[in-house]
Amino acid sequence: AEEIENQPEKRNDDTNLEEVKRIQFSGGGSTFSMMLSKEKVWDKVGLSCWDGCNADYENTIEGPGLDDLKGTVKGIGVVTDIKLFTVKTHVTHESTAESMDTESTSIGFTLGDNEPGDEFVVDLYYDEKFGTIIFDTFAGRSKCPHEAGTAAIEDPRLVITSYPPQHVFPDEDMVFEVEMSNLGVGDESQFVLYAQHRDNEGSLKLLLDGAPFGGSREFTNVLKDTTYKKTLVVQRGPRLFQYTPLDLVME
Repeated sequence: AEEIENQPEKRNDDTNLEEVKRIQFSGGGSTFSMMLSKEKVWDKVGLSCWDGCNADYENTIEGPGLDDLKGTVKGIGVVTDIKLFTVKTHVTHESTAESMDTESTSIGFTLGDNEPGDEFVVDLYYDEKFGTIIFDTFAGRSKCPHEAGTAAIEDPRLVITSYPPQHVFPDEDMVFEVEMSNLGVGDESQFVLYAQHRDNEGSLKLLLDGAPFGGSREFTNVLKDTTYKKTLVVQRGPRLFQYTPLDLVME
């Protein structure tokens, strides 16, 4: 299993989903494990109301001071001119408080598939609303019954290409020509051909390629893009002349 470079795209209607990873893993009994951790931090800054919260003001201070000083050497004394001095102050006071909250989530999971040859490409999304991981199969291939979002490795095709005449005499066999093939992406596949004998009330006898066909026949190494032709012979039972149709199934 591995992480691949192409990342998932958020769907237009999935406003609560956050893209996480796109991963690929193989079947055959191996597993892929992953641990995701997510952390949210809230940093809050606000006013702290001590000494009047925030303040911004000016202050004026007045007081006595010497403006001019005159003196004589042999005169009577010192002459002074006293005036008030003025001092203006600008005071700015800010008081703030800060708090920090942290929230963390950890999610672990294991993905696996038992079928050899299966491949999966999966997009992982994180749901902000529910705090969970959502898995979306983006591509891959899987055996029958194949997984949604993947290409089918095994996609059997069974077609009757030749039918017996509409009217068959009692002592004649009904001969059908059938074709089997695999439309899936697997190079080699394995299928089973079934004849449904549930409704065979008149003891019809079936032969497939000359051998008795009692209920099922297994076919291995069915190659992709290859057609296999088979001959199915139906023989009348000991008593009846008209029979209920039998189902032929390939899977």
